[in-house]
Amino acid sequence: AFAGVLGGLAAIPDYRGAYVLSLVGGIILLVITVRFKEPSQGKKEERLNIFTQIFSCFKLLKNINLLWLSLFAVFMIVINHIPYEFYQPYIEELAKEYEVLKVTPFLTSVHLTITMLLAAWIASRSIRIRDRIGTGATLLSAAALQVLMIAVMHFFVNIPAAIVTLLRSCPRALMTAPLNVAIAPNVPVSRRATFLSLQSLFGRLGFSLTLFTFGALAGGKDWEFITTILGWGMWVGLAGFVILAITVKSTTKTL
Repeated sequence: AFAGVLGGLAAIPDYRGAYVLSLVGGIILLVITVRFKEPSQGKKEERLNIFTQIFSCFKLLKNINLLWLSLFAVFMIVINHIPYEFYQPYIEELAKEYEVLKVTPFLTSVHLTITMLLAAWIASRSIRIRDRIGTGATLLSAAALQVLMIAVMHFFVNIPAAIVTLLRSCPRALMTAPLNVAIAPNVPVSRRATFLSLQSLFGRLGFSLTLFTFGALAGGKDWEFITTILGWGMWVGLAGFVILAITVKSTTKTL
């Protein structure tokens, strides 16, 4: 949150200021990472080559619960990226309407900071929410909230809508811990890192393909182009949510 505000302030005189701060932060992170040490393992498991490891992860998807959870994870990575990628031009468009375009970097950083604080608060309570309403309902609530965020950005460009979009990181915060807790018992420890990495890979490939397709079909670079993409993202998100909501009862008995 502090980094968001600091980056926004640095970008007001020159956008390069934010990149300089990012470089400094990256160097510090690299130094810290290099100083990490591998933890000692009391029990050594048989190591598989990368292709065997990947194939064994796909075989785990015979478990219907795990299959549903994995499809949900990939779907959420795709739709979580849509508001994230477009909130900056959204704030810029809003700033144009209120003639405060010069302070857009600062407004964006403040918006990001509040967004992260709200997400952190939701994340700290996600397991309690899961315990109260169940894993399936918690995950579907996260999906519904993200679809709502995309719809708000598509239909409205005003201050109340900008306030609502402060919740755009809450779906990820709400779903992450319950999703990982649900996945972990179904995946052996020796496969878990690879399995989760594959989920992340397919999610990001899915978003890249979605954005490329939408961009090629919509054309243009102005706000009308962006709002068209948001509209398509809303319908894709809604369709995915309906499918997940239907299949959660028919294919998963323990969520």
